[in-house]
Amino acid sequence: MNKLISIILTVLIIGTVFIMPLSVNATDSAIIDTSKTATLKINKYEIDKDVLKDLQDNEKEKDRIGTGYNSDISKIPTDAKPLAGVTFELRRVVAIDSNGVRYYGSNGAPYSSNIYSVTGSSLPTVEQAKTYKTLNDTGGITNAEAKTAITGSDGVATFDNLPLGIYLVHESKTPSQVVGAVEDFVVSLPITNVEGDGWKYDVEVFPKNATKYEEVTLEKTDYMTGEGIEGAKFNIQYYSESDDGWHNIESQDLESNKYGIVTPSNPLPVKQKYRFIETQAAEGYIYDGNNNTSYEFYVDEEGNVCDTTSDHNIIDSDNSHRIKMTNTKPSIEKFIDKSKGNNTDLVKNSAITRGSGNDNYDWFSIKVRTPNIDMSKLETFIVTDAIPGQGGPGAPQVKKIVKEDGTVLPRVVSGSEDNYKVTKSPAYSNTGPYNLTVKFTPSALESNTDYYILVQTDVGQRNVTNTAKLTYSLIANEDKTSTDYPTTAEIQSDTVNLYYFGYKIKKIDGQTGNALQGVEFKLFDSLDDAETLQNELQTETTGSDGIATFRYINVGDTAEDSVELTDSLEWEQGAVNDTTGELSNSNLYIRTELFDVSLLTKLTYSGTSNLHKFYFYDKDNNFISCISGGTSTSNIIDVPNNSEYARMAYGGVGITVSNSSYLESLTGTSYVEGTYYVVETKAKDNYSLLAEPFKITVNNTSYNATGDAIKTVENYKKIAFPFTGGVGIAIFIVVGCLFILTAVIILKKKTNNLKQNKKKG
Repeated sequence: MNKLISIILTVLIIGTVFIMPLSVNATDSAIIDTSKTATLKINKYEIDKDVLKDLQDNEKEKDRIGTGYNSDISKIPTDAKPLAGVTFELRRVVAIDSNGVRYYGSNGAPYSSNIYSVTGSSLPTVEQAKTYKTLNDTGGITNAEAKTAITGSDGVATFDNLPLGIYLVHESKTPSQVVGAVEDFVVSLPITNVEGDGWKYDVEVFPKNATKYEEVTLEKTDYMTGEGIEGAKFNIQYYSESDDGWHNIESQDLESNKYGIVTPSNPLPVKQKYRFIETQAAEGYIYDGNNNTSYEFYVDEEGNVCDTTSDHNIIDSDNSHRIKMTNTKPSIEKFIDKSKGNNTDLVKNSAITRGSGNDNYDWFSIKVRTPNIDMSKLETFIVTDAIPGQGGPGAPQVKKIVKEDGTVLPRVVSGSEDNYKVTKSPAYSNTGPYNLTVKFTPSALESNTDYYILVQTDVGQRNVTNTAKLTYSLIANEDKTSTDYPTTAEIQSDTVNLYYFGYKIKKIDGQTGNALQGVEFKLFDSLDDAETLQNELQTETTGSDGIATFRYINVGDTAEDSVELTDSLEWEQGAVNDTTGELSNSNLYIRTELFDVSLLTKLTYSGTSNLHKFYFYDKDNNFISCISGGTSTSNIIDVPNNSEYARMAYGGVGITVSNSSYLESLTGTSYVEGTYYVVETKAKDNYSLLAEPFKITVNNTSYNATGDAIKTVENYKKIAFPFTGGVGIAIFIVVGCLFILTAVIILKKKTNNLKQNKKKG
């Protein structure tokens, strides 16, 4: 046997396969053993699209030579990672066996040559290989089906027990993130070994794919306000064409942050359809999962978030990697209706005022806004409120319900279910509150519409702080069989404050301290009105206890006034005794100097959790009490009535003045006060009227003053002169005559003495 034919068996690389042409001039001992079979392992890797392009453009990358050994893995970039789910098809287009090298062209004509006599043989090009007939295991022309293998989690697809020959390799299916599949290539089995003196029957190649992943965000916002919705939870799923089904990418709940942003834990592969499924609605919002709306989208090859139409239009032109979705919820607000049921003058805070007849009631307006959905999807829609009321006529009543345009919503519609039903309990109460319930028929309501529930009641002589509540539930699905997601939500209105302002005056005898009954006082808004007795507001007369009470004083639409105290606090090192309020030096605690709380009713603080304490003192700095806020980060402290000053303290080992930043805010709350003038217009018999008006200050607590806190006014009796013709006048006449007679006698005597002195002289 002459010199062994050099069979140049090489791998044609188009794109990214690390096998380059190899040739060998082998000796007689290097004849191919045609009784053997071969194995082909395709090690599949992915690398970022842009990184891969840089590598391909790099000259060093071009010079890399594949050996067919596993050691070629060292030539893979370190940031590449195995790629699972890639399907390869393998077709033998040239047979190498004891009959030589045989292949069949497109016309079916056989081409063969003796393996021992052909020299300079080289691999066919991909284009040539595609024109050859596919051979079966024995090399026959039967157009055998391609062999297939799929890469596993290690990125490896293995073809074993392969008859020798030249194969055409086709990457038929790739995961969605692959943006550049490896082009078809040919490989010879076997290939020459690295030393060039033999054959390698088990060959490994290391093609790489260009892949792309994209970070995608869902922005969940409120339909009405446009603000982000915090606390909604989602799963994200991808669509599989192979089984026409949806599969979880992340089954754990992804939760929207305070801006309403939901971001999957990992970037998503491109060229894939996805959807967000809401698993839990944010508090108060309509649940948007299960059989309800899911948020489907498609990520195109460039990473843009698109719709799922065939055109794949970008959804958000302002941010191509975002999908914006709104959610809706009903809302509820409560107002004091100063227009007395006409629903035209609504305020959050007001004074209780009284007229007569039908005006002798208080009115509330509860506004509910329906969500922006088909209301028939709601099973229940119920408003409840604990409203104060007195007795029978003074108990709360729903007078009517009107839409935002003033149209009255009928309570009963003939031939159909009631639009709403009203119930209240108890049946009768002198003190209340009454639990008032308005149960709507959801289908009777229009979506995204305001409805006002107008309520009349008599709250009596007291302050009222009140909220209303709305509860609603979804129909689970059309057949009402699904129970695998929450269906009920509850939201509350903000608080309204109806203030009762009053003032007490006590009239006493200035000498005896006894109460004076029947004294009349008039109330005026200004000093000018009081001095001229014009524009009188109220007239009250003292009772047997000497007290006259002005009720329902209107100090205007008032609210709690808040003042920021944080910046005015002066911190110092030291502790305060909880029992005595005494100060002590300590490097373990900090406290503030005294600050004025004489006009405050509440202190509200927020900050880092610690032991927050407040110490209260009277006007003479005598300790009153210590109130602890515990370890809460936000709390409200009521200021004791007789407090003039307070100090705040932090407890904790090793705290220093620099830690005063733990306190984020401290605000004090006071109520608006009204200044009025009182004139005494009728005194008790034999007592003098007060000479001029006096000023009073009406606030939130003046109406219920007791004891020494009641304004006390003293009166004194007049000097009593006897009536003309009375017996007592004779005494005055006799006494007067005696004074005159005495004066005449004294004057007469002085005159006589003067005359005698002149005669002597």
